[in-house]
Amino acid sequence: MRNLKTTFFLPPLTHTFDRIVDDDGNIIREEGTVGNIVVKCPAPMLGYLDNEKATLEALEGDNWLRTGDVGQLIDGKVFVVDRKKDLIKVRGWQVSPAEIESVILQHPDVLDVAVIGAELENNSGEVPRAYIVNRPESKLGPSEVKAFAGKSLAKYKLPEEIIFVERIPKNSTGKILRRVLREEVATRITAEVPETLPQDPKPRTAWRYLTFLSAKIFIASRSLDRLFSWLGALFRYL
Repeated sequence: MRNLKTTFFLPPLTHTFDRIVDDDGNIIREEGTVGNIVVKCPAPMLGYLDNEKATLEALEGDNWLRTGDVGQLIDGKVFVVDRKKDLIKVRGWQVSPAEIESVILQHPDVLDVAVIGAELENNSGEVPRAYIVNRPESKLGPSEVKAFAGKSLAKYKLPEEIIFVERIPKNSTGKILRRVLREEVATRITAEVPETLPQDPKPRTAWRYLTFLSAKIFIASRSLDRLFSWLGALFRYL
């Protein structure tokens, strides 16, 4: 059964029902089996405006709404495991990034972590990839992280690739922006600084100053004296 630290309880609201189903809509009653969470309330939405496809994907028979979350039953209660779209498909298993993150975060040298699925080169599936923020002065390496996580996770859940970064992208509520990590896989937002950086001929504040001067020149154009005065200031700056 999954560690409760990687899940949270979904308390039912008044006159609202929830249950867990498989991909075919069959109800899952076995505890510990991960499935899709669907809910039903007295006043459900009718559908998406002018988007029949999205409506069919979100609603199933008798107005049950697919939440997009996956969960499991524990002591008869529904616990949320992760977002369905965030699950990592590893050789036929569905792996929750939150479960891996929960384990790695227990390491004393880890400040923050985010896990996403990385596509294999032969398109045969995905493997977990972990982005980790270390404590300052920490000498923690990939092998130590894997050894630590291996004490709690099955082998197929261990990150195949570990990248140390300065920060984890999050939104204003603290939610990990996995989409940003996927988009920045090529650059890998590491803490490493390129050996050479393109030099901006003028700092950004200079460009703001030039824009300000341009506006002043336009205003001063109605008076030749003021126009020549501002042009002189601009040439002195350049």
